[in-house]
Amino acid sequence: MFPNLALAYLFLYICTALVAVGVILLFAMKMSHNGKRRKIEFYKLKQRDYFTYLQTALTEDSPLRLPPGKLAPLERRVIQSKLIEWIDQFKGEYRNKLIVLCREAGFVEHDLKELSRIRYGRQIDAAYRLGGMRCPGPFQA
Repeated sequence: MFPNLALAYLFLYICTALVAVGVILLFAMKMSHNGKRRKIEFYKLKQRDYFTYLQTALTEDSPLRLPPGKLAPLERRVIQSKLIEWIDQFKGEYRNKLIVLCREAGFVEHDLKELSRIRYGRQIDAAYRLGGMRCPGPFQA
C-alpha cells in the first residue's frame, strides 16, 4: 500500500514542478514581450524627426535619404514597418519613392534572405513584408 502512496506523492511533486516551470516560463516570455514593446515605442519616438523629414522630402525632387548612423535591428524593423504602412496609403510617385528607399536601405535584400530560413514563421513574416514593399517574388522575372 505504501509504495503506491509514495508513487502518487512523487507524481504530484513532478506535476507541481512542471506547472511551476511553466508559470515561470510564461512570466519570462511576457517580460520579454513587454521589453520589446517598450523598445519599439522608444524607436518610434526616436525616429519621429526622420519620419517628418520623409513626409516633407516626398514632395521634393531629391532622392530620399536613410537616417544617419548605424541602426539596431529592431530600429530598422520599426522604420520598415512605417515605410510599408505609407506604401499602402500612398499612390503614384510617392509610393515609388518609398519603394526605392526600401530597396536602398537593404530591407528587400534582408527579407529575401529570410525566405530561405528554416523557421516557417520567419518566412511568412518576410513574405508579408516583401508584399508590403511591392517586391516581385523570387520566382518572377
